[in-house]
Amino acid sequence: MFNKKITILLLILLMSIISIGFISASQLDHAQINSDKDISVKVNNPTVINGSLLINNKPAEYASIDVYINNKFDSVIQMDSQGHFKYSYTPKNAGDYNVDFRYVPAGVNSTCHVKVNNYTIVVPSNITVKPFETATINGTLLYNGVGVPNADVYLGHGTKKVTTDSQGHFSYTFNNQGISSGFFILRI
Repeated sequence: MFNKKITILLLILLMSIISIGFISASQLDHAQINSDKDISVKVNNPTVINGSLLINNKPAEYASIDVYINNKFDSVIQMDSQGHFKYSYTPKNAGDYNVDFRYVPAGVNSTCHVKVNNYTIVVPSNITVKPFETATINGTLLYNGVGVPNADVYLGHGTKKVTTDSQGHFSYTFNNQGISSGFFILRI
């Protein structure tokens, strides 16, 4: 009878130890990183990627995450008091980039795909047009050094536009209606 009680007590003790171990194992942090998914930006123009980190469905205040660009370590950033982050990124070259945000302790990540465009409008030089005169602006719209066919090029912030030819070239006739000074911007 005594051996039976000891065996039962040992069994209960053993089950408690196993149970405690099981509870600990099941309480691993559930983490989730959310970030912007797709961004398009021009070469050398800064952009901000926003995101957040949740641990057990609560904001991860001041937690740190690793940032990788195309699988190369870039930096470590810290969440704010609400579990949010802002990562400033200025791409130097055109192309496609994956910016990964990784929370290593839980093995989770979120990827933002950044498409970097390299559009350039090339004109021979500054063009001066006197009041009530006309000038022709010739130029080329390039993407990564190659002419962009059938694209619209606008003068200033208005709706006056021309369309590029098959080589990316355009010609715009500007008629100065009495403006004595100022400048206009060509944009796509």
